[in-house]
Amino acid sequence: MIMKPGDLSAVPVSDYAMFSFHGTVSFFIGMIVISLVIVIAGLFSLVRFKKDYTTSFTNRPSGRYFWYLAIYVLVDLILSFIISSIYPSYGITSINRLPNFVQVYYYLVSVPGETLFFSIIPISVILLIYGFASKKISVIIKSGDLSWNIVGAISIGVATYAAILYVVLGQNIYYVVSAYVTTLMVSIIYLKFGLIRAILTNFIMSMISFLSVLVSKIPAYSLLLTIFLFAWASVGIYYLFLENESRQKRISQERMDREKTRAAQEARREVQAPLLKPEDLFIRSSCPECGGIVFHVRGDMNLECDHCHHVVSPDDVGPFNIKIDIYGRIHDHYSGGDMYGN
Repeated sequence: MIMKPGDLSAVPVSDYAMFSFHGTVSFFIGMIVISLVIVIAGLFSLVRFKKDYTTSFTNRPSGRYFWYLAIYVLVDLILSFIISSIYPSYGITSINRLPNFVQVYYYLVSVPGETLFFSIIPISVILLIYGFASKKISVIIKSGDLSWNIVGAISIGVATYAAILYVVLGQNIYYVVSAYVTTLMVSIIYLKFGLIRAILTNFIMSMISFLSVLVSKIPAYSLLLTIFLFAWASVGIYYLFLENESRQKRISQERMDREKTRAAQEARREVQAPLLKPEDLFIRSSCPECGGIVFHVRGDMNLECDHCHHVVSPDDVGPFNIKIDIYGRIHDHYSGGDMYGN
């Protein structure tokens, strides 16, 4: 049977638009068009670009996004298994009793509103505050370079906000926990890969939820979907660990290269430093006051005796008994003897 747009009114608008009003045909069509445009933009964001204008449309490889998405899928699967074993009706709502066409509409158009209230608004506010505080306003559209400490703090804050909002809306503890975990994952993806990819992530997870409910009526299909999702998540996590190991090796190699470069520069400086000959010194005797031969060079190029602090000017001369090594240290030219002539 072909569904008409009017059949979509079976889903309360407040369930996905956060406001309660009577939806018209134009409203339903508009919601579908907006959602599809966002999905297409999300897919388009996965293409490499020449310029790195925003985090979503970055010229960096998008492979890491799929690795993080795979982790999200695995976390969601494990969480669903745990909660379902305690609360069997978890994930099944009155929406799932409606025709498939209506369910697809709901899972499609609910993503923009959900992402707006649970991710975009709180993260934008936090990034705006952080941007003004750190004088880096560009982080609002280019948050991919934030440190993991900042990303973690913002994500935990937004996830806590989502959990509190679910409590206020009267959801039970299982949905509150689910909201916290999923919002945490989406927030990390938002901050690391941009708003468009965060919305795309929500679309993907929303469609996975729909498929999970759809195939739950056929155990064999449900098992195949579960195996596929676990395999996908496992491959993503495997490559994430490989990438992390490769990054650690790269960092270690760069550190070793810097150490070698610094050591080579130090060696060159030591070799190239001229040896000062006794006849090149402007002072060739011990201190005329105490007989000490340990001096240091002052800013005005005078020598100051370390023993009695008598100052010898560059014009003073005398029989040589001082030498300076390549490090600028002054020593007794003769072996043995009392340093201060006592």
